[in-house]
Amino acid sequence: LREAIVNYVALLGWAPKGEREIYSIRELAEAFDLNVMYPENQAAGIAAQRVGEKLSRLSGGRQVLCVTHLPQLASLADRHFVIRKEEQDGRTRTEVLPLDREGRRRELARLHGGEHITETTLRSAEEQLRCAEEFKQGGTGNGNI
Repeated sequence: LREAIVNYVALLGWAPKGEREIYSIRELAEAFDLNVMYPENQAAGIAAQRVGEKLSRLSGGRQVLCVTHLPQLASLADRHFVIRKEEQDGRTRTEVLPLDREGRRRELARLHGGEHITETTLRSAEEQLRCAEEFKQGGTGNGNI
């Protein structure tokens, strides 16, 4: 995670590309005078959904960057990136890639089902995206339930 954050920071031009030192999230927050919260601590299910909704509301007045493995939070993002790591020639390479709507649907399905992406996980991810959009437009986000 630290390497991904450093590469993400370098990608945004906040640090020189090729930066070798690894920073913690706390160190980055202090260096750039950022407010940092750790909302995922033991959150799951409905609690994670409520955290995501609060972060979504908070983002109306400030920038929120959330690194998460929880689909409840990821579905409420205005912009969604995936961080991929792979090893090449004994070195770890990290990429931060923006996702379009279909990419988001597939990533949410992966977060739900791991390697086993099925039509059911894809439908669930699509429903979660629809509910998130409804919530952000002032609805309940409960879909048709």
